[in-house]
Amino acid sequence: MREYIVSETLTGAFRTLEDALFAIKATENELETGEAIRLCVQGLLPMREPMKINPSMLPSPDHPIFIEGADGNSGFSGGMRLTGFTHFHDNLWRVQLPEVEYTRNLYIDGKTAKRPTTPYRKPHKWDVLEAPDYEFSYLPGEQEKTIKFFTGRVDAEAIDYSGIATTHTEIANYKNVSDLEMVFEVGWVHRVVPVESVQSLPDGRLYIKPKEPAFHSARFAEGVQIGSCPSYIENVFELLGKPLEWYFDRTERMLYVGLEDGDAPENHEIVLPHTEQLFEICGALSEPVRHLTFKNLRFMHTGWLFPHKYGVPEIQANQMKFTEPPKELLLEKPFEADCQKVISAIRVLAAKDVNFENCTFTQLGTGGLQFEFGAEDCRTVGNHFYEIGGNAVILGDFYLERAHHPKDTREIVRAILIANNYIHDIGRELRGSVAIIAGYVQDVEISHNEICDVPYSAISIGWGWGESDISTGPKLPTPWTEPSVCMRNIISYNHICRCMMSLSDGGAIYALGCMNGTKIEGNYIHESSGYTGDGYGGVSIAGYGVENLHDPAISQFSKRHGTPGGIYLDEGCRGIDVCGNLLHDVAIPLHYHNQIDDGYKDVCFVDNILNKKPGDVDFPTSLASRAGLEPSWDFLKEKI
Repeated sequence: MREYIVSETLTGAFRTLEDALFAIKATENELETGEAIRLCVQGLLPMREPMKINPSMLPSPDHPIFIEGADGNSGFSGGMRLTGFTHFHDNLWRVQLPEVEYTRNLYIDGKTAKRPTTPYRKPHKWDVLEAPDYEFSYLPGEQEKTIKFFTGRVDAEAIDYSGIATTHTEIANYKNVSDLEMVFEVGWVHRVVPVESVQSLPDGRLYIKPKEPAFHSARFAEGVQIGSCPSYIENVFELLGKPLEWYFDRTERMLYVGLEDGDAPENHEIVLPHTEQLFEICGALSEPVRHLTFKNLRFMHTGWLFPHKYGVPEIQANQMKFTEPPKELLLEKPFEADCQKVISAIRVLAAKDVNFENCTFTQLGTGGLQFEFGAEDCRTVGNHFYEIGGNAVILGDFYLERAHHPKDTREIVRAILIANNYIHDIGRELRGSVAIIAGYVQDVEISHNEICDVPYSAISIGWGWGESDISTGPKLPTPWTEPSVCMRNIISYNHICRCMMSLSDGGAIYALGCMNGTKIEGNYIHESSGYTGDGYGGVSIAGYGVENLHDPAISQFSKRHGTPGGIYLDEGCRGIDVCGNLLHDVAIPLHYHNQIDDGYKDVCFVDNILNKKPGDVDFPTSLASRAGLEPSWDFLKEKI
């Protein structure tokens, strides 16, 4: 193995990873046949923009490349540490940042710092949040119009209001009103609608004009629609004051931070991100990136400006859908049609044998790691994901026809192993986030992961609500004569607790659509949504053709926030075996829901153990101990 050092400070070392790769490529003929290359990264290397790695930068695939950290603190940072604060007043400090146009993310002492908000109004399950102090409204003189839209089950009709009227006239005096963001949480979604402007109404109320198409998309999205009352309004300078809250004044280019009385900024590590991504590893279907391994590295400090510009019209699990995409967004990649994924710090496309081992992903304003479009035979093993704004790990695509029925089978995301990772405290910016989410994927294995403290589902597999599958019932005719590529996926021996902590209608393991040959087995799941108590004692079945199997006794559990919470097979699920799982302190441990098809005939629930808890004489200790991190990776739980 030939070794090189990458360091900003060490004499004789390459200063950047890009310099090292280009130098190796230029001297490729000096390598022996099959000789591997090790790049040792020393220190935390700064990144001002994403680095793109493609086959033209690499030696031939005969030479595997290992990019490894010299120690546990080496890696890549997309941020800069802030210094030079001066005291403003009371417990507020500030620093001038003339080169920063805008930011939505800040990290203090390794944690995601929060911007000031109005009080949080928590909706119950998917109830639309309405209140007398907020009301959908038109401006005087605007003509009322109605719109027809599809809710996901039926066609509906509603008035297409242009904004919101509120009795909170103090909003007009807020600093930088156009930097306010209204957040709406309902059911399983977290939607962000930026404010464009405000003005007084003749009746004394204040009219809030939201940015479009974010407002229209949030109101008329499939599935659930928002009410007129936001869960909270974020980025309010006048409410700044709590310790470790912050605010960036875009007009003054001044960043403010609140601290405890008597504290000072020099006592803290305050990091501002200046890039949204760190790496894009992208080959071509005819020439994929091959044999690249990242090991013992830290990937840190990204931000995300998309919500400020366009809002977040989330449809589910960080997948966004616009009723009419912004024109300028159509020019940006990777925007596709009317759908958009929340980006990730690292994207891997058209690649084989690209792996991440014993790495740390933290303080990221976006998602963590993403495998898509032609990623195959890749491994993510023994990594630590935490303090992440969105989803931690994303596999495959979701809405795109090329994902579920590709014309070229090389596009399929398949044979990916996600194992022995410790994932917690994700969804710090978007509460609809999932620890591990896989769309239309094939032969994927998600095993022995330790997942906790997640706002929505912990593991999600499949997509489409049956829309991309061969329909077997009369309620959802589809044009497909061949099944989607989603099949033969394994979710096994994961330890999941405290998921569904913010939103509802999800689960520790959540599935959508047909995926023949898929198994969900040996997983240990407990304390979903913070619930402690005996849950429902059987399989909750509701759906097309099986209403007579729906037990009325389920109603006491289905009313709980965060339900179902356990293993949840949603619309279109078929071809799945759910066997040998252990669930306790979950309101509805096993739930099958299918209003559009009769796929329940192709789902098997067998040998699952419900409501047996530690301390019970018949608690299956061996099954519980087998789930989660395998012994060689137990040390991850001690790393923070």
